[in-house]
Amino acid sequence: MVDFSSVEWWLKNTIPGIVILGALGSLLAVLVLAVLRRIFVTLLPKTFVGFVHFLSSFLTRPVAEQQARLSLFGSPHKFQIYYTLQIMKLIWCLFIALCAFILFLFSLQGSDKTLYRFELLAPLLVGFVFLWWGFRAFLSAFVPHVIDIDAVMQKTKEEVFGKKP
Repeated sequence: MVDFSSVEWWLKNTIPGIVILGALGSLLAVLVLAVLRRIFVTLLPKTFVGFVHFLSSFLTRPVAEQQARLSLFGSPHKFQIYYTLQIMKLIWCLFIALCAFILFLFSLQGSDKTLYRFELLAPLLVGFVFLWWGFRAFLSAFVPHVIDIDAVMQKTKEEVFGKKP
């Protein structure tokens, strides 16, 4: 009869045992990845299309609609002012997020070793909120250079005027 504790000790503490454990782990990983590949090949196209649709509707569509509404105003410097304000908002959001993360790092050195305390979680929350706002400002400033804004502008004009111009 095989003594499992001695086999376990041999696998953990000797070089050939570690090599055998590594090989078995690699084979198990290949097997798991092959099974997951079969599952994801059928599910991934639908999931990816849904994710891209969510991303475009949640992030880029409001930016494009904002640009389309901006094009309806008559000021000659409206786009320069808009981009300047968006970049200023991005810089301020990144600055406040950086300050919040630095405050978070300083609050880690406190005498209390509890992780869930207000002075530790508040700067972290503020930092991530301002990172999100900065990301939205970044998208507002740079997405119109990537997507076709004319189609969105035409659709918005149709909604505003109620007919095709």
